[in-house]
Amino acid sequence: MPPSVTPPQRRRRFLLEARDLEPSWSRTLIALLLGLDLFDDAADEKDVVDAGSVPDVPPPPAGHARVWKLKDCTSAAVECASIHDFLNALAHDGLEVPCTHAYKHRRVTPVVHVPDAERLPLQTLSPSLEMQLAPLPTPELERRLAAAERRDTSEEGDARDAKRAKTRGDSGNEKASDRCKITRHLRLCRELASSMRFERPTRNIDGVRLDAKGETYAGKLLDALRAFDGWPEDSKKRKGVGAAAYAVIKRKDVDKIIAREGTSPETTAAVGNKVVELFRLAQATLNVACGVKTNEGDEQIPFDAVAVTRAFRGSPHVDARDTSHQYVLALGDFSEGGALCVEEVAEEKNVRPEDPGDARDTGDAGDGDPGGDGAGRGKKTRDGERRAPPRRFVPTGHVLRVNVKNRVARIDGRHVHWVDGWSGERFSVVFFCTRKENAAEMQATAAHEEWMAAKQREKKS
Repeated sequence: MPPSVTPPQRRRRFLLEARDLEPSWSRTLIALLLGLDLFDDAADEKDVVDAGSVPDVPPPPAGHARVWKLKDCTSAAVECASIHDFLNALAHDGLEVPCTHAYKHRRVTPVVHVPDAERLPLQTLSPSLEMQLAPLPTPELERRLAAAERRDTSEEGDARDAKRAKTRGDSGNEKASDRCKITRHLRLCRELASSMRFERPTRNIDGVRLDAKGETYAGKLLDALRAFDGWPEDSKKRKGVGAAAYAVIKRKDVDKIIAREGTSPETTAAVGNKVVELFRLAQATLNVACGVKTNEGDEQIPFDAVAVTRAFRGSPHVDARDTSHQYVLALGDFSEGGALCVEEVAEEKNVRPEDPGDARDTGDAGDGDPGGDGAGRGKKTRDGERRAPPRRFVPTGHVLRVNVKNRVARIDGRHVHWVDGWSGERFSVVFFCTRKENAAEMQATAAHEEWMAAKQREKKS
């Protein structure tokens, strides 16, 4: 053994266990699901091992992982090269696999004690560019790659691809893994992120600042969130996003509670129902932030439900069931981040009726809207009238980063969005619509940005 190589029994190991896997998933895919490439060489004598008997072999290269499937076929032992790769893999815990391919969720737990990981909580990490791209449909990833003219045919590119093939091989089973849709999707994410040099332009703006009355309501809301003990257990909270606690309060459920208690909206809080109290305080805070002249109990800003979370981290995702834009507010004693990030999109003018559009067309049945029929693309309806072609939205390649600490942002959750890393105590309150009666057409990101700017001007005047 060369003197520069640390003997396996003396070196520090970064071991993880990936759980809730499909038995058919290859080791290549398992590594990709954790944001890493598979490293496979002669030191890996076994593909399948018993739990607790992971071979003691040299570490993988940076950005790669060794993967051993465990005999239960639904979990795997994973060794990372460094604390950076270790934390990056842990950051994928609980997220969808990926968002466009069903609702299977990654579960990732550390096998060994790593003090450095405890000093850097996962919520301080911002999602990598690959994680930001994962919620996009596979055709959209292909479209972006084509637009970037990612066609490297140079000798240097061929040599790099050959080297990559050696490190990401899967025991000669690469052809089988190439047929896996999830594997292909994640490789497209990796290739697109690489073509973007793993970063992209970001603009920073502020959400709508709360005035004195809004801060009063927000303070009461924060106290109610801190005291709230009705968080659903892990098995019942929303899957596919990372949060210490996640609860959804639906307007129809609040109405039922009020009807059952036999109280008026003005006296509901006195009954001690914390769910109703949270909902009404959240609604009052939003009304004031939006400049609505109303009493606390009146409904002015349309929304069907409020999602409240504690310690929401990362989790790039798309809210495909939304029927309108959403409003977001963050509260708590947090710092160094916690901004709401959303992919910027612009409306493409003069879309041809025969143009099939992309995943951002309104009326796209792929997003769960049953209205994605031919009439939406400019064809004639049954009464002989020709409908206008759909509005189409295309990415600008930029990210809009909105400061939502004690501020209200308006975004469209039907586009990819996530939360930047942060430290401290952070609660988020999200107002959204899923019912048709509150539906609103998609708009370009600039329209929501202008709404926030207009509300700011109103408060200054």
